[in-house]
Amino acid sequence: MKPQLHIAIVPRAALRRLVRNTTMSRVAVPRLACAWIASAVIAGALLLAAAPARAQGRAAERVAFAMGETDRHVEQAQRAAAGSADPHLQSELSAALASQAHAHAAFDAGRMRIALQLTLDARNHADQVVSQLKSLPEPNRAMTQVTRTRELLDRAQPRIDTCGDPRARELMTAALSMQQRAEAAIGEGRGLAAVELTMEARNHAFRAMRVCHIEDDLKGSVEVALKRTDDVLARARDAVASTGDPTARQALADATDLQNRAQAEYHAEHLEPSLKLTQAARATAHRAIQQVKPR
Repeated sequence: MKPQLHIAIVPRAALRRLVRNTTMSRVAVPRLACAWIASAVIAGALLLAAAPARAQGRAAERVAFAMGETDRHVEQAQRAAAGSADPHLQSELSAALASQAHAHAAFDAGRMRIALQLTLDARNHADQVVSQLKSLPEPNRAMTQVTRTRELLDRAQPRIDTCGDPRARELMTAALSMQQRAEAAIGEGRGLAAVELTMEARNHAFRAMRVCHIEDDLKGSVEVALKRTDDVLARARDAVASTGDPTARQALADATDLQNRAQAEYHAEHLEPSLKLTQAARATAHRAIQQVKPR
């Protein structure tokens, strides 16, 4: 425990009694009073000097605790992002590491406020990495969404061109551009970006269709989807036939089974289930092809 300073305040009446009852001279009394006043001033100054030091110490403790928390968040982000090639995630992680390094430097220099701002910024970047990784869609789901949009665009584009409305054509051009970027993202393994882009492309296509008062033909959509899946399955069979990879063979078998169920649902006039099944079959067939590609 830190020693505490106590200042005794002597009442004026007591000082008078002390003067009457003492043999001190009239010269000594003022000197004694001055000494007491000087002592009080010095003690007060010491107390005032100690207060900021204690406050600075508490601030340093709070910042040190916050930086320790950020260190844990950054380590979690590094473990979560290990092996990911997503450039956005890597950029967020690099920003977190840089901000935390600057925070440590500011702390060592005694700049507590700046250190706190930097470490909180670093923690935010690290949390963004973890949050985005948790929200990443499964590869099959991303492929399914991209495929679904491509089929919609292929059906809608000729009808939009026939419509001739410049607003609809502009919307369709934007949709096609976004879809191309979504398909590129799928090829690069950026599932989240692919889903975001393909959903935006789909929204643009639907807006273009509303401008031209065009209704989507669900049965036609299912027929096109089934044909596309048959084509992908044929490529998958050729790719897997020359390999003994058990994972690829199982994926091909699963895709074939899903497509058979999709065909059965279509013939039963269950169009929505048929569409979902054939899209799942196509995504699984693509996985089989990827499995046997040279790495």
